[in-house]
Amino acid sequence: MTGAGWTYRGWLMVVSAALGACAMEPEPEIESVTVKNDSNKDGFLNPGETASLEIHVRNSGTSNLVAPKFSIASESDLLSVVDGFSGGCTGWFVNGTIAPGDKGLCHPPPTVEASPSTPIGSNVAFSLVITDDQSNKWELTFSVPVK
Repeated sequence: MTGAGWTYRGWLMVVSAALGACAMEPEPEIESVTVKNDSNKDGFLNPGETASLEIHVRNSGTSNLVAPKFSIASESDLLSVVDGFSGGCTGWFVNGTIAPGDKGLCHPPPTVEASPSTPIGSNVAFSLVITDDQSNKWELTFSVPVK
C-alpha cells in the first residue's frame, strides 16, 4: 500500500522526504552597506575618494553561523580595496556567532578608494565571501554607487 510520500510494507512504514528541505543551515545575506569616513563626509563615495564600508550581514537561515570570516574584493578596476591586503580585505564579524534572524557587522570595516576617473552615477561591484567553522562558503555580491 502506498500514499503521498509514504510506503507501507507489512509492519514497516517507509517515509520518503526531501532531506535538503529540512536541513538546518545558516544562510548569510547582505542586509545593508553604508559608506562611512568618506573624505567630504557626505555619506557617498565620490571619484578619487577614500572611505570605509559598514557591512551588515543577516543570517536568514535556520541554524547559527559560527565563527564567520569574510573577504572582500572589488570587481572593478575603478575601485580598489586599500586595507593593505593583497587581492582584497579579510576580517571577522563583531558578533562571533550570528544566530538565525540576527545580523553581524564586518570588522574591520573595509577601506575602499575610487579612482578619480570613476564615472559619477556608476555602481561599483564587490564580492563578499563568507566562510564559517564548518568550511561552508557563501559568495555574495553588492554594489556601491559613485556620486
